[in-house]
Amino acid sequence: MTVAAIIERTKETLQTGEWWTIPWWRDEKYYKDGFGSRETAETAFCELIRTFDAKWMLGQKTNGSPPFLHRIAIELMTEGLLPFQFLYELGINLHTARVTDLIGDIERRLKNPKEYWEAAAFELEFLSSLIRTGYKVERNYPSGKGRCNCDFKVSKGYETIFLEIKRPRELCAQNQQIINEAQSLFFTKLLNDDIKKEEDLTSPPLSSKSEVDKVFRLIRYAANNQIPEEGPGIVIVESPRALNWNEFAVMAEKRFQGRKKYPVLSAVILVQTLFQNGKICHNSCIVLNSQASIDIKPSAVLELFSNMNEPRGTA
Repeated sequence: MTVAAIIERTKETLQTGEWWTIPWWRDEKYYKDGFGSRETAETAFCELIRTFDAKWMLGQKTNGSPPFLHRIAIELMTEGLLPFQFLYELGINLHTARVTDLIGDIERRLKNPKEYWEAAAFELEFLSSLIRTGYKVERNYPSGKGRCNCDFKVSKGYETIFLEIKRPRELCAQNQQIINEAQSLFFTKLLNDDIKKEEDLTSPPLSSKSEVDKVFRLIRYAANNQIPEEGPGIVIVESPRALNWNEFAVMAEKRFQGRKKYPVLSAVILVQTLFQNGKICHNSCIVLNSQASIDIKPSAVLELFSNMNEPRGTA
């Protein structure tokens, strides 16, 4: 479809909210490289239609450029291999979480443009990966430490791990301006047929000791209050801004060394998640706690993060 046709479909969607009236994802060109099957694509896009319905789409309208507030709404209005692959995976992940009754608040967070929706997409992707890999997943598992719960208890065979996901609010807020600028430029680039030349919108890594201290307070709280005593536990620190991982690893090891304060905390995983050039990208760094009671080096959960480091939505 030409740029003019996309603009025409956008105008119609601004009136009705029904972005799916022209099912562009059924075009033969999207299936030539074997990325996915037509049957799975239909399941994925049916889930997207259910989640991002006409009422939601109309609620994303703006009075300027871009015409829609939420980046997912913008992706729903475009076409091409990158949008197809992104939406295909998003729809399948939503379907996987929904049919297993594990979606929780992810859909609400994913649909809210005022929230850091990439975080919800990361959690959804990770959850779906666990399910498809054969893990049994329990959400909001009681920690046995007062009223606090642990985000996930995952088990497979003899392996059981407790996962707690933390998101530093300040780091997410700092990234919001970058996200807004990317959205406002998107349709300008589309009109200029320059959509493949988006700027590198990543931020430089944070190396301040004060930032590490803020993150480590979250880790300490999770280890002391949310990970059950039976462990082992992993704290996942997810943010659009990356800490200086080498410096963090050195600082973390100093805090772990010679102390038994965090016996159930077997690892910390730092994850940078961002939406860039039509893809959700993840970069991760695993920091093991050498003082933990349980060694999880052979854990398959750690392998999942290695696999997620590849950019999503690529052929």
